[in-house]
Formats: sequence, C-alpha cells, structure tokens
Amino acid sequence: MPYICRNVSFIHHKQMIRRISILLIVVGFVLSAQAQETTSEAPKKNKHETRMINFGVKAGINVNRLDTRIPAYLNENYIGFSGGIFARFNFKRLYLQPEVLFSMVGGNGFFDNGGRYNIKIHTIEFPLALGYKILDFRIINFRLNGGPFAAVSVYKDIEVTDPFHPSNSFSSDSLSNWNAGLFVGLGADVWRFNLNARYKFGFVNLLGDNVMIQDPGAAFRNGHFEISLGFKIF
Repeated sequence: MPYICRNVSFIHHKQMIRRISILLIVVGFVLSAQAQETTSEAPKKNKHETRMINFGVKAGINVNRLDTRIPAYLNENYIGFSGGIFARFNFKRLYLQPEVLFSMVGGNGFFDNGGRYNIKIHTIEFPLALGYKILDFRIINFRLNGGPFAAVSVYKDIEVTDPFHPSNSFSSDSLSNWNAGLFVGLGADVWRFNLNARYKFGFVNLLGDNVMIQDPGAAFRNGHFEISLGFKIF
C-alpha cells in the first residue's frame, strides 16, 4: 500500500510539472507575439536620418555687404547665387557636414561725395559645419550649426566711380584671391529636404589697408546672410 501511494504521488507530481511546462511555453509564445507587435507598431525614424552618412545638393542666395570702419561709406546689399554639394556624418544628435559651394559674394556702396564702389567676387567655398539637432522627431528635426569656412576666388570684378578721388581706381587684381572666416546658422530637415539659414563673417580684408581713400583703417570685409534649400540624394 505505501508503494502504491508513493507511485500515485510520483505520477501526480509528474503531471504537475508537465502542466507548468505547457503553461510556461504558452506564456512565452504570448509574450513573444506581443513584443513583435509592439516593435512593428513603433514609429520608425526616417531612414535618411538614421544613416551614418548622407550626401546631397543645395542651392540658395547670398545677401552680401562689405563692412568697413569708414564712417562716410554707405552700404547697399548685393544678392548673389550659392550652390553646391554636401556630405553629412551623423553621430546621433551631433553631425559634421563638409561642403563645397560656388558662391557669389561682394558688395555695393557709396560715399556722400558721389563716389561709388561695386565689387563682385565668385568663389569656391569650403564650409565645415558642426551641428546639433535640438529637436529630433520622426520625419523632421531642427538644428543649430556653426564652424569655419575658406574660399578661393575664381572671378573678380570691381567698378569704381570717384569724382573727387580719381586716383582711387582699381583693377580686379587689387582684390584678394581668398577669404576665410566663421559662420553660425540654424536649419530644419523634413524627409529628404533641408532648409538652412546662416550668417558668415569674413576675416580677410578684401581690398587691403590704405587703398580706397588713403585711410589706413579702410578694412573691407565681406559678411553675408545665406539661405539655401537642400536635398539628400541618399
């Protein structure tokens, strides 16, 4: 009789283990299916934002002016074209973006004595932007960026009209062959498109000192506001 009881107890214990095992398997299947469903319903990031590297094109306009310390000089804006290519290296919210741009810069200005100076310079520009995505959503983000730039002149033209100082006449060779400076800006990405706004501060004195009205402080540096629209090819 004790043997029969022990045998019944063993069979009952074995059945309990089997039931618990079946229950655990069922629970496992349910949890697995629920996890897959949650993953499939989770919002996916724009694949162009999740890539390590993006490549694209951009085009826009520059609103230029020549800044100087001469008080009698009055500025007029000169509007030129800007466009080129960019690559973006993404590190989560941080990114590094080198660019190669064709950029039309310069400035128009005049003196109260009737003198007038129109300067146009076409450059190949090399900006390097370090940016941070302050807001990063599914298909849109907002960014801050800034960094250095360098530029090489490929075309230069200066037109001078100065009735009181006829000696102040210059050829295009008088203009600097290069420029460099810093820029700050902000932007937004929507799907593959990106909108950018920047201000660039040129450090190079484009006309040199003592070249316009014999003023040693006549430093003419280009500053321009740039607005562009870009498209990520991949």
